[in-house]
Amino acid sequence: LEDRALEFVARLWRALDYLELADIGTVRREVVRCEALAERLRQPRFQHVVFLLRGTLAALDGRYAEAETLANEAAAVSTTLHPAVKLVHFAQLVAIFRELGRLDEVEPAIAFAVGGAPELHVVHGMYAHILANLGRLEEARAILDRIAGIGFDRIPVDPTWLTSLSLFAGIAKEVCAVEYAPQLFELL
Repeated sequence: LEDRALEFVARLWRALDYLELADIGTVRREVVRCEALAERLRQPRFQHVVFLLRGTLAALDGRYAEAETLANEAAAVSTTLHPAVKLVHFAQLVAIFRELGRLDEVEPAIAFAVGGAPELHVVHGMYAHILANLGRLEEARAILDRIAGIGFDRIPVDPTWLTSLSLFAGIAKEVCAVEYAPQLFELL
Protein backbone atom coordinates (compact mmCIF):
# COMPACT_ATOMS: atom_id res chain seq x y z
CA LEU A 1 0.00 0.00 0.00
CA GLU A 2 1.44 3.33 -1.04
CA ASP A 3 0.05 6.33 0.80
CA ARG A 4 2.24 9.36 0.10
CA ALA A 5 0.22 11.65 2.37
CA LEU A 6 0.66 9.30 5.31
CA GLU A 7 4.36 8.97 4.53
CA PHE A 8 4.63 12.78 4.46
CA VAL A 9 3.04 13.07 7.90
CA ALA A 10 5.30 10.33 9.30
CA ARG A 11 8.40 12.00 7.88
CA LEU A 12 7.25 15.37 9.21
CA TRP A 13 6.93 13.99 12.74
CA ARG A 14 10.29 12.27 12.34
CA ALA A 15 11.86 15.59 11.27
CA LEU A 16 10.30 17.40 14.24
CA ASP A 17 11.47 14.72 16.65
CA TYR A 18 15.03 14.95 15.33
CA LEU A 19 14.83 18.74 15.48
CA GLU A 20 14.08 18.43 19.21
CA LEU A 21 17.14 16.17 19.50
CA ALA A 22 19.25 18.74 17.58
CA ASP A 23 20.14 16.10 14.97
CA ILE A 24 20.07 18.63 12.17
CA GLY A 25 21.60 16.28 9.60
CA THR A 26 18.67 13.88 9.94
CA VAL A 27 16.25 16.81 9.90
CA ARG A 28 17.74 18.00 6.61
CA ARG A 29 17.39 14.54 5.06
CA GLU A 30 13.76 14.28 6.17
CA VAL A 31 12.99 17.76 4.83
CA VAL A 32 14.36 16.73 1.42
CA ARG A 33 12.12 13.66 1.49
CA CYS A 34 9.12 15.74 2.61
CA GLU A 35 9.80 18.23 -0.17
CA ALA A 36 9.82 15.46 -2.80
CA LEU A 37 6.56 14.07 -1.43
CA ALA A 38 4.96 17.54 -1.32
CA GLU A 39 5.88 18.09 -4.97
CA ARG A 40 4.18 14.82 -5.89
CA LEU A 41 1.12 15.46 -3.73
CA ARG A 42 0.67 19.08 -4.91
CA GLN A 43 -1.43 20.05 -1.91
CA PRO A 44 -0.99 23.45 -0.24
CA ARG A 45 -0.91 22.01 3.28
CA PHE A 46 2.14 19.89 2.47
CA GLN A 47 3.87 22.66 0.52
CA HIS A 48 3.24 25.02 3.44
CA VAL A 49 4.93 22.66 5.89
CA VAL A 50 7.96 22.24 3.63
CA PHE A 51 8.44 26.01 3.44
CA LEU A 52 8.17 26.20 7.24
CA LEU A 53 10.73 23.44 7.73
CA ARG A 54 13.13 24.95 5.23
CA GLY A 55 12.67 28.35 6.89
CA THR A 56 13.40 26.86 10.29
CA LEU A 57 16.62 25.32 8.99
CA ALA A 58 17.62 28.59 7.34
CA ALA A 59 17.06 30.46 10.62
CA LEU A 60 19.08 27.88 12.54
CA ASP A 61 21.92 28.44 10.06
CA GLY A 62 21.68 32.21 10.55
CA ARG A 63 20.37 32.76 7.01
CA TYR A 64 17.64 35.13 8.17
CA ALA A 65 16.85 36.76 4.83
CA GLU A 66 16.21 33.32 3.35
CA ALA A 67 14.21 32.31 6.43
CA GLU A 68 12.03 35.40 6.03
CA THR A 69 11.47 34.66 2.34
CA LEU A 70 10.52 31.07 3.11
CA ALA A 71 8.13 32.17 5.89
CA ASN A 72 6.43 34.50 3.42
CA GLU A 73 6.29 31.76 0.77
CA ALA A 74 4.66 29.46 3.34
CA ALA A 75 2.07 32.15 4.04
CA ALA A 76 1.44 32.61 0.32
CA VAL A 77 0.62 28.93 -0.28
CA SER A 78 -1.47 28.71 2.89
CA THR A 79 -4.23 31.12 1.89
CA THR A 80 -6.71 28.25 1.54
CA LEU A 81 -5.73 26.65 4.84
CA HIS A 82 -7.14 27.20 8.34
CA PRO A 83 -6.83 30.84 9.52
CA ALA A 84 -4.77 29.69 12.53
CA VAL A 85 -1.93 29.00 10.09
CA LYS A 86 -1.30 32.75 10.15
CA LEU A 87 -0.11 32.30 13.73
CA VAL A 88 2.75 30.15 12.49
CA HIS A 89 3.71 32.86 10.01
CA PHE A 90 3.64 35.50 12.74
CA ALA A 91 5.68 33.28 15.06
CA GLN A 92 8.36 32.69 12.44
CA LEU A 93 8.58 36.40 11.60
CA VAL A 94 8.79 37.32 15.28
CA ALA A 95 11.65 34.85 15.81
CA ILE A 96 13.50 36.03 12.70
CA PHE A 97 12.96 39.73 13.33
CA ARG A 98 13.96 39.39 16.99
CA GLU A 99 17.33 38.03 15.86
CA LEU A 100 17.71 40.86 13.36
CA GLY A 101 16.63 43.60 15.78
CA ARG A 102 13.61 44.39 13.61
CA LEU A 103 10.71 43.63 15.96
CA ASP A 104 9.38 47.14 15.43
CA GLU A 105 8.46 46.03 11.88
CA VAL A 106 6.13 43.24 13.03
CA GLU A 107 4.68 45.03 16.05
CA PRO A 108 1.80 46.69 14.13
CA ALA A 109 0.71 43.39 12.53
CA ILE A 110 0.74 41.56 15.87
CA ALA A 111 -1.12 44.45 17.53
CA PHE A 112 -3.77 44.14 14.82
CA ALA A 113 -3.93 40.36 15.36
CA VAL A 114 -4.52 40.89 19.09
CA GLY A 115 -7.56 43.00 18.29
CA GLY A 116 -8.87 40.45 15.81
CA ALA A 117 -8.34 37.42 18.02
CA PRO A 118 -8.88 38.36 21.65
CA GLU A 119 -9.35 34.70 22.62
CA LEU A 120 -5.93 33.61 21.32
CA HIS A 121 -3.64 33.92 24.31
CA VAL A 122 -0.57 33.05 22.26
CA VAL A 123 -1.06 36.21 20.18
CA HIS A 124 -1.23 38.28 23.36
CA GLY A 125 1.94 36.55 24.54
CA MET A 126 3.71 37.28 21.25
CA TYR A 127 2.63 40.90 21.44
CA ALA A 128 3.77 41.33 25.04
CA HIS A 129 7.06 39.61 24.12
CA ILE A 130 7.59 42.10 21.30
CA LEU A 131 6.72 45.05 23.53
CA ALA A 132 9.13 43.89 26.23
CA ASN A 133 11.90 43.42 23.66
CA LEU A 134 11.22 46.92 22.34
CA GLY A 135 11.63 48.31 25.87
CA ARG A 136 7.92 49.03 26.31
CA LEU A 137 7.81 47.20 29.62
CA GLU A 138 4.74 48.94 31.04
CA GLU A 139 2.64 47.89 28.07
CA ALA A 140 3.99 44.33 28.24
CA ARG A 141 3.24 44.28 31.98
CA ALA A 142 -0.34 45.46 31.35
CA ILE A 143 -0.96 42.51 29.01
CA LEU A 144 0.60 40.11 31.50
CA ASP A 145 -1.52 41.53 34.34
CA ARG A 146 -4.70 41.22 32.26
CA ILE A 147 -4.03 37.57 31.37
CA ALA A 148 -3.05 36.82 34.98
CA GLY A 149 -6.33 38.41 36.09
CA ILE A 150 -8.19 35.94 33.91
CA GLY A 151 -5.95 33.17 35.21
CA PHE A 152 -3.05 31.41 33.53
CA ASP A 153 -4.76 28.14 34.42
CA ARG A 154 -7.70 29.18 32.22
CA ILE A 155 -5.59 29.30 29.07
CA PRO A 156 -7.06 26.51 26.92
CA VAL A 157 -4.92 23.41 26.59
CA ASP A 158 -4.52 23.39 22.82
CA PRO A 159 -1.52 23.33 20.47
CA THR A 160 -0.57 26.88 21.54
CA TRP A 161 -0.83 26.28 25.30
CA LEU A 162 2.83 25.58 26.02
CA THR A 163 4.00 28.43 23.82
CA SER A 164 1.54 30.79 25.51
CA LEU A 165 2.69 29.88 29.02
CA SER A 166 6.35 30.01 28.01
CA LEU A 167 5.86 33.48 26.55
CA PHE A 168 4.09 34.70 29.68
CA ALA A 169 6.82 33.23 31.91
CA GLY A 170 9.45 35.05 29.85
CA ILE A 171 7.50 38.28 30.02
CA ALA A 172 7.09 37.92 33.79
CA LYS A 173 10.88 37.68 34.02
CA GLU A 174 11.40 40.70 31.75
CA VAL A 175 9.03 42.94 33.72
CA CYS A 176 10.06 41.54 37.14
CA ALA A 177 6.56 40.22 37.87
CA VAL A 178 7.79 37.68 40.43
CA GLU A 179 4.30 37.32 41.89
CA TYR A 180 3.31 35.25 38.83
CA ALA A 181 6.28 32.89 39.00
CA PRO A 182 4.71 30.27 41.33
CA GLN A 183 1.56 29.86 39.23
CA LEU A 184 3.46 29.75 35.93
CA PHE A 185 6.06 27.36 37.35
CA GLU A 186 3.33 25.04 38.55
CA LEU A 187 1.61 25.02 35.18
CA LEU A 188 4.82 24.54 33.22
